[in-house]
Amino acid sequence: MRCCRRCTRCGRGERRSVDARARESCLRESRGARVERSSIHRSCPRWWWWSRPFCILQSRWRLSAAAATMDESMLFTDGELEFLRSQRVGRLATVGPTGWPHVVPVMYKLTDEGEFDFDADGVKLRNLMSEPRSAFVVDGSPKRGVAVQGRSRVIGDERARLTPEHKFSWGL
Repeated sequence: MRCCRRCTRCGRGERRSVDARARESCLRESRGARVERSSIHRSCPRWWWWSRPFCILQSRWRLSAAAATMDESMLFTDGELEFLRSQRVGRLATVGPTGWPHVVPVMYKLTDEGEFDFDADGVKLRNLMSEPRSAFVVDGSPKRGVAVQGRSRVIGDERARLTPEHKFSWGL
């Protein structure tokens, strides 16, 4: 890890991995009286990240992991459930190793818990093993549909399950 992507912009002349002492040094510099945090770290995409104590970051990681589970607000409405059960094919989008999206039509089954079961083989399976984030869209016409984003996991031999974290619906 580095304190930022462009180490030369936050006072470090070389690109190197950062150990705990270097990270603490970066934090001290960012909080110092002579150097403003914004002038050092604004060029770094994570300037706000390293300006916070580690205990706060740990609690955020725990909160984000807890938020990844499906809560009551993620349950589908009756109209959405009826629509999803009436359709057979949806489009699954996964992220490939190069970062490009891979979208394919798949047949799915909606479980009682509101999760989507589908076949995962070939490119889909490889993508889901390396990056579980995925999106799924079921649309019957341009004016009706449901889109979900979440994490997929392999549940059996060439079988995967998508657990929704976010949902969007239109025309229902």
